[in-house]
Amino acid sequence: MSASAPPVNRLRRLFIRCATRVRRALGIGSPIPVVDTARLTEGYHAHQDNPPVDPCVKVLAYYLPQFHPFPQNDAWWGKGFTEWSNVGKAQPNYAGHYQPHCPIHLGYYDLRLVDNMIEQARLARNYGIYGFCYYFYWFNGTVLMHQPLEQMLADPRVDMPFCLMWANENWSRRWDGKDDDILIAQEHSRADSLAFIRHLGRYFQDDRYVRVNGLPVLIVYRANLIPDIAETGRLWREEALRLGLPGLYLVAAQSFDITSPAPFGFDAAVQFPPHPFRQYPDHQPEVTITNPAFTGRIHGYPDVAQRFVQRADEPYKVWRACMLSWDNTARKQDGATIFKDFSLQGYQQWLSHNLNVTAHDPRLNDDERLTFVNAWNEWAEGSHLEPDRRFGYGYLQATYDAVQDHDSRWGIVPGHPWARRHDVAVVLHLHYAEVVDPLLDQIDQAFPDGQVDLYVTTTASAHGARVRQRWPQAQVRLVENRGRDILPFVEAYRQIHSLGHLAVCKVHTKHSAYRPDGERLRQGLLAPLLGSVATVQAALTRFRQDPKLGMLVPGPFLIPATRRNASSNLANLDRLESLTGVPYGYTDLAAGTMFWFRPACLSPLLTLKPQDFDLERGLADGTLTHAVERMMTSWARAEGYTVATC
Repeated sequence: MSASAPPVNRLRRLFIRCATRVRRALGIGSPIPVVDTARLTEGYHAHQDNPPVDPCVKVLAYYLPQFHPFPQNDAWWGKGFTEWSNVGKAQPNYAGHYQPHCPIHLGYYDLRLVDNMIEQARLARNYGIYGFCYYFYWFNGTVLMHQPLEQMLADPRVDMPFCLMWANENWSRRWDGKDDDILIAQEHSRADSLAFIRHLGRYFQDDRYVRVNGLPVLIVYRANLIPDIAETGRLWREEALRLGLPGLYLVAAQSFDITSPAPFGFDAAVQFPPHPFRQYPDHQPEVTITNPAFTGRIHGYPDVAQRFVQRADEPYKVWRACMLSWDNTARKQDGATIFKDFSLQGYQQWLSHNLNVTAHDPRLNDDERLTFVNAWNEWAEGSHLEPDRRFGYGYLQATYDAVQDHDSRWGIVPGHPWARRHDVAVVLHLHYAEVVDPLLDQIDQAFPDGQVDLYVTTTASAHGARVRQRWPQAQVRLVENRGRDILPFVEAYRQIHSLGHLAVCKVHTKHSAYRPDGERLRQGLLAPLLGSVATVQAALTRFRQDPKLGMLVPGPFLIPATRRNASSNLANLDRLESLTGVPYGYTDLAAGTMFWFRPACLSPLLTLKPQDFDLERGLADGTLTHAVERMMTSWARAEGYTVATC
């Protein structure tokens, strides 16, 4: 590029302005966006007092102790500067851009006042958050932003477990750790490493400090910047022993291309979304830029959530993390990185996924079942659990709702693999609370002698506890609210497919709240399957008499499959063909996905993994879940079985 050529971003802005003027001149509006109907109801959430919870996975939030003036900030940014100085002056960069973020509850607080930290701890506990992970700023013996941490350490009224993350990069004016205009630099050495751990000893010995397997947890933000980090970790552990501690539990944040903790000799890794930034698609063409000087990047929040949820399991211990909206316009107005289209629903599903996977991870013991949220109060990055004017306490309530579903006091915790006791089984998925008891009533009616294996997947521990009250022998698994009833069924099928049942009935809490006939629709599915003892016996007789019978579907719900009713799902049907080797037959489909089946007929389900399923996006058709629903009968026939009606 010649010296006189304009930068790419300037050309982009010029193109956007010209295109906007042409559209207006021609009377052409913006493209119609795909709307998530659930988000239309996401307004302001008022504060509420929540009952205490004791989740099987503990949630910690990253916490920035910056919101107070101190001498270095005065020198580098101006007298009295804090992060609030940037937050309050942020402006939108495009039409519909949510800026500035305005805090409520504590307002523009000052962390020199310990009462603010006491209230933050109370608020976090009320919404199911277990602890804070404070960023710690150490630069070769110089400590910054430590006054709030020192007063927290001295005041037990800040009643909140905590751990520390060493933000061990150079501090520069760019706020991204790059070596441009360095304000204070790191100087790593053996002597500095020992001084660092000795300084932290007072924190590690506090009763509130988070311990795993009895060891204080220390997270390092950029472990790859420390020369010979494995040796440094060994020095730290030895020094911890000399301080009277049992050792250290060292964790590497997955930032700036860090993945496995093994090269560092650490015990685990912890995710740090939205890192890595570069993998996300560009969404800038979807918005109308209103700031002519904008040269930043615009990505999509759903893309980040989906990437993390669908990430394959890693062959090492990793604590999962999710984020709120992320937008550093307050720090870099014209060059900001923005993740648009945040929704409380998307955040809650991401957190629910992290809780569920962590609860079932066989590599973690109970002490290690932690998950993180970015962040409690990163206001200048637009990522904060603390309430704001737009969503109010919605971020916190979404957190509580996900955590409450994993309350260990209900007794629904990861356990042993499912076992077979009878020849017949029911696989039941419970999501909608108001349908739980009616479904259990239906099963009671169909099996009054209790001679059936009841396998339950549920999105809420309370539902599982209700099942156990009525069916003590039921085998229950807690699942996330993703893939509707299909992903939970895949997980259940993986448990039971080889147990040798004659036949299994798949049912779920089909609510269809968007339809006025939802109740009648559900009963229309259930009656031919579990309507009475005679109904069940008739179905089982057919399976005994015909060893090639694979599925029995309620008559009105086995409908012809056409290109028209599959049109939204063609791409995912092709994907399933690639995964399973079975083409879509365009014969019929089991609408409502409730049916009797012989376990062997659905073995292609075993090729599917949780990572294959996207987050829920309202009631929109065209997901892998809908494609799986359409493939059930094709899979049964491909396995050599027949499909009939009941």
